[in-house]
Amino acid sequence: MKRSGFTMIELIFVIVILGILAAVALPKFIGVGNQAHDAKVVDFTSALNRSVMPQIWGQAMSDGFNGDITKEVKTKTDLEKYTQIPEELTDVNMTYAGTGKAVVWGEIPAGRTFKTDSGQETPAVTYAVTCTKGSATSSPYCKAYITNLNPDQLKSYTLTNPNYVKTLTK
Repeated sequence: MKRSGFTMIELIFVIVILGILAAVALPKFIGVGNQAHDAKVVDFTSALNRSVMPQIWGQAMSDGFNGDITKEVKTKTDLEKYTQIPEELTDVNMTYAGTGKAVVWGEIPAGRTFKTDSGQETPAVTYAVTCTKGSATSSPYCKAYITNLNPDQLKSYTLTNPNYVKTLTK
């Protein structure tokens, strides 16, 4: 008597193989999500450097502020007049421009880690963007980081210590 279909053993083997494939693929998918969030912050920073900051700097020059962007843009609302801020970045305080402190930042979901510029594995807490403030002879420039500092600490720490940050943009 001929039967069509699969035996129980064949089905179990298929389920085991699918489980192994899922176990191997899942960490890769999680990493892809983190890379996508990082890329949004890097793209935002690149857009700031290419078009937004030169525009704000030009406005600061024509308004008689010698290129100091902190006179033109202070808050998130001010910056949103020039560009859309990605959801990863939730707070803005442009008065910190030129101090090495974050001017734009946003918290990273718990559980993520990263290697700092000094090579230490540490929990990722915040995305941070620093900017120079510009002058009569140079336009502002921004850099993006992942840091293990929380938003309150960003107000008092400069992002120059390689034990705190991973630089996303050079």
